[in-house]
Amino acid sequence: MPINHSFKKVISLQGHISKLLYTSLPESTKQVKKFEQEHTECLIAIDWSIDRAFQNIHRGLSESIVFTHQVIDSIREIIQKDNVVGAMSEKLFLPQRVTHYILAKKGKKHILPIGDRFFKRFYFEDGLNDWHWIKIREKYEIIFSSEQKSFNDEVTSVYNKIVKEKYKKIFSDNRASKIRKTTYFSKLIARSKKRIFDNIYSEYLFGDFKTGIKSKVVNRITKKRNIKYYNQVTSSTIPEGKFILFLFHMQPEYTVDGIAYDFYNQVEFIASIAKKLPADVSIVVKENPRMIGAKNRNPEYYTELLRHPNIVFLHHSIDAHELIEKSALVLTLTGTVGLEALLLGKPVIVVGNIFYRFFDRIIFASKIDDILINIKNILENGFDGFSNKETQELFGKRVLQSFHDATYPGQMYNGFNPELHRDPKNIQLLKDGFMEEMKKYIS
Repeated sequence: MPINHSFKKVISLQGHISKLLYTSLPESTKQVKKFEQEHTECLIAIDWSIDRAFQNIHRGLSESIVFTHQVIDSIREIIQKDNVVGAMSEKLFLPQRVTHYILAKKGKKHILPIGDRFFKRFYFEDGLNDWHWIKIREKYEIIFSSEQKSFNDEVTSVYNKIVKEKYKKIFSDNRASKIRKTTYFSKLIARSKKRIFDNIYSEYLFGDFKTGIKSKVVNRITKKRNIKYYNQVTSSTIPEGKFILFLFHMQPEYTVDGIAYDFYNQVEFIASIAKKLPADVSIVVKENPRMIGAKNRNPEYYTELLRHPNIVFLHHSIDAHELIEKSALVLTLTGTVGLEALLLGKPVIVVGNIFYRFFDRIIFASKIDDILINIKNILENGFDGFSNKETQELFGKRVLQSFHDATYPGQMYNGFNPELHRDPKNIQLLKDGFMEEMKKYIS
């Protein structure tokens, strides 16, 4: 059967549920069941943030693919058809959880494409709430059991960026360096003007114009207030003595609200750890640069954090690599800082279901008591580092090669330079990877 006719067996869903229906875990589980019961014929979601690259992919594929841009219309009816074997979702919010819930009941597939920060590649995972990261684990086992010692140029380049070139600093400073370029700055202004016009026009056509404009003004004032407060309460001095490093995650995001289990409230999580630490140990916390000034990063959000004298809230400009190297251990929900610390030979405790939790030298703990036991053990007994630089490099490259071999080339999103992932060559790579993956689910 020709590939383009077979794609009718896959539905693809993108979008975000309305603010009225959106809720964070664990309440979302109840919401999913309630929503599924009340909307037996039609599930509706408002499109909130669609990746343009994936829009272009679907325009370039067969028209037989069922793909929705603004509403998920009659999901149940579509899924019940015999010619549908599953769904591919690019976003990970409530409408996709609803979809996964229905698909699971029907015994059908739910496939998610996931971009990565280090490689310009992306990964497909089968399953939403029960990720097993099968492909990465299989590649990891093959590479380590075969004692692989040769690696491609891409893996070597990424390893050098992480371990030798302070990748985090390069990543964090990328936006600033781009803005200094006149052409980029001009494009940024043009896009901002267009976005403002689109927002105003949208409010004029579909919403309460005065209320919409007022809301935007209030949001701008709120952001400035939040940034001012953030700058007042953060420190630029790395503490002396032993400390645990925790980098805040973006939120809402499924890696926090979904696969970080019960620890989606990051401040509450850190506070619960801080209360049980020895007097001579502190926790260094650093904010995610993209969350500074966000509505949910207001003064009230940080109140609980600032109550604890052994929590040091550092400014985001402090180099993350320096913090990793000086820390006693790194604690993370699902962040890439855990993978970086692993390659740098530091002890890492991961509490969420992220792919590298299955790797050697990673400590996985999903309960507070287990986390505290592991912290105590590391602080008192230390952690076996690599015997030499050669061993460290070999281990790191094997880890990266296993991820590389389980992924497809193509950059899903680049927040610092959106034009990169919209490039026609990149879109073709994404399309090719998507089509190759779909062959596994169609006859």
